[in-house]
Amino acid sequence: MNLTRCDPKDTPGDVSLKTILENPLFNRLQVFSNQSIRVLDNARLKYLYVSESIYEMTGYTREEVEAGGLWFTYKRIHPVDLLKLGRVLLKVRKALNELTNEEKLSSRFTFDIRFKCKDSKYRCILQNVHVLSLSPTGKPHILLFTSSDISFYKRGEAMNYSLDTHKKGKGFVNVLEGSLRSETQPLSDREVEILKLTSEGLSEREISDILFLSKETVKTHRRNMLQKTEAKNSVDLVRMGIANGWI
Repeated sequence: MNLTRCDPKDTPGDVSLKTILENPLFNRLQVFSNQSIRVLDNARLKYLYVSESIYEMTGYTREEVEAGGLWFTYKRIHPVDLLKLGRVLLKVRKALNELTNEEKLSSRFTFDIRFKCKDSKYRCILQNVHVLSLSPTGKPHILLFTSSDISFYKRGEAMNYSLDTHKKGKGFVNVLEGSLRSETQPLSDREVEILKLTSEGLSEREISDILFLSKETVKTHRRNMLQKTEAKNSVDLVRMGIANGWI
């Protein structure tokens, strides 16, 4: 997750890992049951720290995650959830811009996603993101992620999210919350066109003639749709499209 990525030039220089690990907030949030912890340099999109427990949760070693950085995580989020997260982040960034620096440093962004583990199975992971430090212009610089496996408790495919800030005497106060359900559109307009024509029983050649596309382009769009939705085949994809109201 990238909370308004700050430019590397806009950061106060290298942040010592020792400094992060000794941060009182880090120590207060560190939990040893069913959680993994990551510390992200938001300017460089690199992890400064990954806990050993990441292996038990995902099957990936801390070295693999650290080497891949944030993009390692992004590539393993379910395609539909990644689209949802992109929409949510736009709202979160806007809400953060309206907070004071003190409120940003006391904020907590929570959301859940499906993450593809090393065994190729998806687990539902609850993410809590805290801002440990800000850039000189007030953008989130160092972020702390605490992740928990909630696969046994999660029901449905809706992505739930919230942004809260801690206020003295009041605890965490909600700033933003919502839920993106399974009917969120994962397909592009062109893909919807192709899926609709497929549902009418047209062949790839017929679709390519109608849309003035090459047959290979139609094949590529179909392949991308199968990957995004994890449908088994075109028939399954059409059923999914009708069930979710995409076509």
